[in-house]
Amino acid sequence: MAELRADNERMRVRVAELEPRLGRNSGNSSLPPSADTFTRLAKPPAAKRDVGAVVARKRVAVDWPWWSGQT
Repeated sequence: MAELRADNERMRVRVAELEPRLGRNSGNSSLPPSADTFTRLAKPPAAKRDVGAVVARKRVAVDWPWWSGQT
């Protein structure tokens, strides 16, 4: 039982040493930006497009006030 308590205390000390490192990055320390580690979330798979489908787009006429029939 005493061995488990000693292990527990050693782990508490180790965690106390490591926790400040988690918040350290190039903005709040002397580390270079290349040392920053960011975890990126996996991108969801892209939706498959129907290649054969053609989508018709509607053109909208715009009446520009400064354009008086000049071409």
